[in-house]
Amino acid sequence: LQEWLPRAGVLGFPEMLRLVRVAATLGVDKIRVTGGEPLTRAGIIEFLRELSRVDGIKQVGLSTNGTLLDRRGRSGRTVAQELRAAGVSSLNISLDT
Repeated sequence: LQEWLPRAGVLGFPEMLRLVRVAATLGVDKIRVTGGEPLTRAGIIEFLRELSRVDGIKQVGLSTNGTLLDRRGRSGRTVAQELRAAGVSSLNISLDT
C-alpha cells in the first residue's frame, strides 16, 4: 500500500490509541475513523480491533468508499467480515462524485 504523506505527517496508530484512551476518560464513547480511504492503511483491522477494546468506547465506526469491502484476506474472510470481527459497529459508505 502506498503512503501518501511523509511518515512524520501522519499520526501513527499508537498516537491515535493514546488520544482515544484520553478521550474515553473524558466521556467520549463513540469513535469514527475517517480520512481518505482508511482501508488502504496497513494494519487498519488490528488498529480498529484495539480501538474497540478501549475501556469506555462503546461504538467504533468507519467511513469508507466501500471499494475494498469485498476483498478477501489471508483468512479467507472479506474485509467487511474482518471489520465486524474487529468490533466495528457501523460503516458509513461515501458515494462522493
